[in-house]
Amino acid sequence: MCHLLLNFQVQKKVKAADMSWNRAMDEVRADRLTEKHGKNVLLVIIHQWPQTKKYKDKPELIPSLEYLVRT
Repeated sequence: MCHLLLNFQVQKKVKAADMSWNRAMDEVRADRLTEKHGKNVLLVIIHQWPQTKKYKDKPELIPSLEYLVRT
């Protein structure tokens, strides 16, 4: 269910703003993180994410992190 909602939100952004799927996914993730963590969202991104399996030793994912930090 959550996956379907995520895809719907991304598709909606892609159509509304005529942006790439990856950019829309980054924006949706940023929105959801802000809703979940509020003012602490930057702490989660900067301190916790780079050490997780998903991001460790995968420099191609760094632009997504950078986008999330800038928002």
